[in-house]
Amino acid sequence: VDVVWVTVPDRYIQTIAPMLRDVPVALHASGALQGDALRHPNGARHVGSAHPIQSFPPYAVGVEHLYDVRFGLEGDTRAVEMASELVDAMGAIPLQLRHPEHKALYHAACCIASNTLVALMERAVRLFQVSGATQQEALQALLPLVLGTIENISQSARPIDVLTGPLARRDIEVVRAHLDAIQAMLPNEASSYQATVEYIQSVLEPREV
Repeated sequence: VDVVWVTVPDRYIQTIAPMLRDVPVALHASGALQGDALRHPNGARHVGSAHPIQSFPPYAVGVEHLYDVRFGLEGDTRAVEMASELVDAMGAIPLQLRHPEHKALYHAACCIASNTLVALMERAVRLFQVSGATQQEALQALLPLVLGTIENISQSARPIDVLTGPLARRDIEVVRAHLDAIQAMLPNEASSYQATVEYIQSVLEPREV
């Protein structure tokens, strides 16, 4: 074969490296580890990584799930060339990572965009349920709001520019009412809401009121 693409959990990548003897190019799909994780004296001649910046649901999906998706690429020159060819063939978009030494930050950004959104939705649904809705009612009510926000972000230069709600309007009393209500009903969620408010305020600070 011309290339082997290793798609195992990160903890197994280095274990597989010596099994790739005489392979011209080996890639792994980790977003956190550099392509060098596959390097071994008895392993592949060229190594790199090709990480899809996409969320995969726990069921089988076709290649259409990768269309127009960016793939973070880094590694040996030949490995990156081969990865680019594979990504192009899938209808996806190669994105060469200029600073592989900072790959953990790149991967953290991906996880924040995906995993933190899931966690925020879980929290929002729980708060909504306490207000008197079923879980399904909460999801049906909140999903259009989330999708609308994502659409707004897609048309903006900076995510913060599409912020709406009490913080955007500087309605601090409303935010305090939120915190009081959360503290009374779901105290374990209060600190995370407070942290979110403080972060938004720090980003908004340079903006005109």
